[in-house]
Amino acid sequence: MHDFRQLSPLDFENLVRDLLQAELGIYIESFGPGADGGIDFRFAHAGNTTVIQVKHYIDSPSRALLKAARDENEKVALLRPSRYILATSTALTPALKDKLISALSNAPLKREDVFGKEDLNNLLERHPSVLRQHFKLWLTHTDILERILHSGIYNRTDAELDVIKSLVPKFVQNRSVAEAEAILEQRGALIIAGDPGVGKTTLARILTWLHLAQEWRVFVVDDLTEAMEICSKGEKRLIFFDDFLGQISLTNEVIRNTDQRLPIFLERVRCNKDLRFILTTRSYLLLQAQLQSTKLSSEKITASELILNVGSYTRGIRAQILFNHIYFSDLTNEEKRSLLSDDFYLRIIDHRNFSPRLIELLTSADFQAIQDLPIRDAVINALNNPSALWERPYRAHLSADSRTIMLALFFSGHWPSVDTILQAFKRFSHHIDDSQMVVSFRHALKPLEGSIVSLSNNYIFFSNPGIRDFMSAVIIEDHLLLSIVKSAGTFVELDNAWGFYIKHYDVCSKQFSDEIVWIDAVKRLMVSGRGAAIEHLRLALDMSEHLDEKYPTLALAEDAFKRLSVEGADPIDESECRRALELFQNHSLDEQQALPSNTVLAQVTADMLSGAGDTLSLDEIKEVASAIERYGEAPTLAKNAACDALHGFIECLENRLDDISSISELNSFEDELEFALSAFDLKIPSDSQLELNKHRDYLEEKEADRNDKDYKPSAPLGRDIDASDSEVRSLFAILQTQLLGD
Repeated sequence: MHDFRQLSPLDFENLVRDLLQAELGIYIESFGPGADGGIDFRFAHAGNTTVIQVKHYIDSPSRALLKAARDENEKVALLRPSRYILATSTALTPALKDKLISALSNAPLKREDVFGKEDLNNLLERHPSVLRQHFKLWLTHTDILERILHSGIYNRTDAELDVIKSLVPKFVQNRSVAEAEAILEQRGALIIAGDPGVGKTTLARILTWLHLAQEWRVFVVDDLTEAMEICSKGEKRLIFFDDFLGQISLTNEVIRNTDQRLPIFLERVRCNKDLRFILTTRSYLLLQAQLQSTKLSSEKITASELILNVGSYTRGIRAQILFNHIYFSDLTNEEKRSLLSDDFYLRIIDHRNFSPRLIELLTSADFQAIQDLPIRDAVINALNNPSALWERPYRAHLSADSRTIMLALFFSGHWPSVDTILQAFKRFSHHIDDSQMVVSFRHALKPLEGSIVSLSNNYIFFSNPGIRDFMSAVIIEDHLLLSIVKSAGTFVELDNAWGFYIKHYDVCSKQFSDEIVWIDAVKRLMVSGRGAAIEHLRLALDMSEHLDEKYPTLALAEDAFKRLSVEGADPIDESECRRALELFQNHSLDEQQALPSNTVLAQVTADMLSGAGDTLSLDEIKEVASAIERYGEAPTLAKNAACDALHGFIECLENRLDDISSISELNSFEDELEFALSAFDLKIPSDSQLELNKHRDYLEEKEADRNDKDYKPSAPLGRDIDASDSEVRSLFAILQTQLLGD
């Protein structure tokens, strides 16, 4: 049974209207809340007028509902309806219904026209199509929550589930959901692009939850390689990749990997109706990538794009966004009154910098707690200057230790554990007494929780993407990168610091009086055994290309070469091998001669490739072989290694086929396999062809008997309605009367 707790008063009113329209088979006229004293909805039949009044009372005593009914009684006398219907989210006994009828003595109210929680649930069972239209209701139903929470679907993201659960009640249904579902239905893949804070990730999370509720298995990935690996026989799969082009700026490495993998994977998704892919990115990053890559600007990519912008939110949608966030917020009643009095909410809705992300922040009690300002001042300051949103709390209210945690999180990569950040805190902190580190960390973390960072399932992450943008500016402004490099103790930290240095080279290079700190940092990692040899080599080659200190960096690369020749490389590092081969070729002939022969790197990469047929995809096998041939200048070595890898791939064909769940996907796979083999003068062995044919027969039989329910869109594509001042005021009157008791 639905308890309607996750619905705002506006959501509940619309639900009642749609249920009664379906039950009575008539069109019901809607009014703005409070716009026509005592009327929420009205309809006329055979000359008789029926008035409908809706009361959303959750966890309120029955006397509150009875008082509200008595307050409506005088208004009803003026309206003189032929029929009166009262609907409430409160559970009603027969006795309570009778008391409500007595309280509304001026209304022609009958017991069968008083609808309580149980009556409305009965109507929902009679009209399931209405339930589909109000997806927030069925997305938060107990049965669905239980199924999702215990399905074991997220490989790393119980945290993601917590975030999605909290945002569903606040979400306002708008055209973007239907538009996104239409693209997914047609293309199988959706790229949501837009400016920071416009609601890209929120829309992706809502779509994720919608698929979860319809028993799709969901995976959250950090790169395209992971996405290509996620396949399971005979099940519907949705893959979610947030910020797939990076969070702030674009790198050549990201463009290269995306250019190579994304078009291929999108084609695979298009051919498989049981596979869907949702990606998000900032618009300017997508534009930059498309300007640099013809593959990423092709029709196959652009057909999957949905561009969000704040301008697409009508005034009515903005008003509902703010309404829901205030209604479901944990602000005090005093703070809510401050936002609602004197039409202050109109200034927020109409502000040029309105965005869903800002509204989420400004209605958070945790965020307001670190502002140390009256809520109106904090709101106006943030709207007038969003770029300074975190400036005051960071500079004035956070301790040095709390700021150190934020730095550690910035440079620790995706999904770091709390212990990972603790260890980074120990390295970045200037405490002398090591015995007090854990206590200092706990004390420093406490004021950050909720407002700046979130913790879930032992993962820690910035609670708002805008904090990362802010920290990027702080690191530059406060000259913090040098101290990070000197303290870096893991390869991830140092590699992220180097990436930051290259992105902001013009500014950051002036802050390093001595480039030797980079070489010292890599040496420190090599001595401590942090990071693989191929990672150290790639980083050293990259540094020698950008730093003036050529001899020390080349010496560092030479040491890494020696380690690599002994340690070799693992398949997980195939992209590092390809990048190192390319970087070696970017060096001058004199610089190359100062290093061990490139055949060392080519041979290590070839050895890795030869034994990785059971691990790498066909695309990765071809890419690594191409790098050995092109940059390693060893075509024979490349061909032999690729042949070994393809033989290994064929030997594991049965396992590969287990991941294919449709005829169209099998067709694409077989074409790719034939193309890859022919590139190296190989053919599909006869026994392997038999396996392919056997799996085809299985899929044909399965698809002939298929009786799966397709994904059902949440709502038809409609028009987002705008709103006048009076309509917005009548909406917010609900908060003032029901929530605040004014």
